[in-house]
Amino acid sequence: MIVVSDASPIITLSSVGQLQLLKLLYSKILIPNAVFSEITEVEKDLPGASELAGCDWITVKHIKDKILFKALIADLDTGESEAIVLAVEGNAQLFLADERRARNIATRLGINVIGVAGILIEAKRKNLIPEVKPLLNGMIRKSGFRISRELYNLILNTAGEK
Repeated sequence: MIVVSDASPIITLSSVGQLQLLKLLYSKILIPNAVFSEITEVEKDLPGASELAGCDWITVKHIKDKILFKALIADLDTGESEAIVLAVEGNAQLFLADERRARNIATRLGINVIGVAGILIEAKRKNLIPEVKPLLNGMIRKSGFRISRELYNLILNTAGEK
């Protein structure tokens, strides 16, 4: 399975010590140069920066389709734009992203999308984590993961938690 990720799932999962869930669920992840740069910028000191250095299962790739990139950059940031281009170029089966505009555009381009909440639910269903709630709460606290109360409750309900 070809899986491409934007920065937010890597940063958010790293903030709660759960980056390995991506490896356990998907084996290999592709990210574009812009996502790698966004995460590893020294002055930002983001969760996931040091983890990326030692991940042989996350591969950084260059994008080729500059025309699609230029079309996307009008509505998205550089990392999101490059990640969508990489997903299109690689015929990815899955795109990991949380930002609504990026998710909508990827979906319109025929790419299946899952966010961090979906990743946590999938991890629980596969018995990789015992509960979603503590990780969800940690992401909100530690990485500023934004989620409405309604969606928070829906995620917990879907995970069979209260």
